[in-house]
Amino acid sequence: MKINILHRILSSVVAVLILLSTTSFTVKKHFCGDALVDTTIFTEVNSCCELVISTPLEKSEIKSPSCCKDTSKFFKGQDQLILKNFEKLIYPQQIFWIIQENPYSDLLEYLPKNCIPHQYYSSPKMLTDIQLQQQVFLI
Repeated sequence: MKINILHRILSSVVAVLILLSTTSFTVKKHFCGDALVDTTIFTEVNSCCELVISTPLEKSEIKSPSCCKDTSKFFKGQDQLILKNFEKLIYPQQIFWIIQENPYSDLLEYLPKNCIPHQYYSSPKMLTDIQLQQQVFLI
């Protein structure tokens, strides 16, 4: 039972590590002057410096000089995973894995799924009803 739970936890941790190591993402930051205003991972940053000045007489729009700066950093995950067969390992590596496996191989022996340990147990025969004889009743 404990080995089964430990195996599931270890498998989940390895799956999450592989998922995180192969995921690529971009971190975007928006600065106003020297102050960091917004940081995002999967969406666009919200800009605070887009001031639009328009005059009613002229239909042209003049943007004010921007003090803002956007930066982005791309984190690239692994794109190839290396799978090795036991036969492709060199001889010392094979010996190492064989030595590591043997002490723990006895711990991984499981009981059959349909094993009922009390299947052939026969309960003791009751000669008298002890509760009735002792006048002990649960109320």
